[in-house]
Amino acid sequence: MANVKTTPDEWAKAREYYEAGLLLREIEDKTGIAIPSISKKAKAEGWAKESEKKTLLQAAVRVGAAKANLNDTALEVHNELVNERVRRLEWLNIQALKNVREAMEAKCENQNDFRARAGTIISAKEVVVGKSPDTAIQINNAPPFESEYLKKIQGDFER
Repeated sequence: MANVKTTPDEWAKAREYYEAGLLLREIEDKTGIAIPSISKKAKAEGWAKESEKKTLLQAAVRVGAAKANLNDTALEVHNELVNERVRRLEWLNIQALKNVREAMEAKCENQNDFRARAGTIISAKEVVVGKSPDTAIQINNAPPFESEYLKKIQGDFER
């Protein structure tokens, strides 16, 4: 049998399957790429077996199963609300990034300016990537300019 070269597109698809949590034999069945080749490439390139893609797939399957039980009207309303909230989240992310850019470009002349800038940046981060409990506790319990993050920001602007 001739040695067939796997294309970059086939490897990209194999990687997506891998990072979505498929077993090597499932990837082989879907792509025709031999298990040892997949394993070798995954290890060499550091493909993530436990990735966000796997979690996303699992959530999508649960949602799909739940949606299968909805009647047409409920499904229409569900899709409308999901689309509306996704658009709102996209808008919030864009606005948060604009706020960070404006905060970074603003003149800071005193500690209140630094606090306002830090607050804007922290709020934007929470909109874009979510609020982590560690961050919330550190920020809420730290006296002004005691957290490492605020000290760094203050230092950056004193230069």
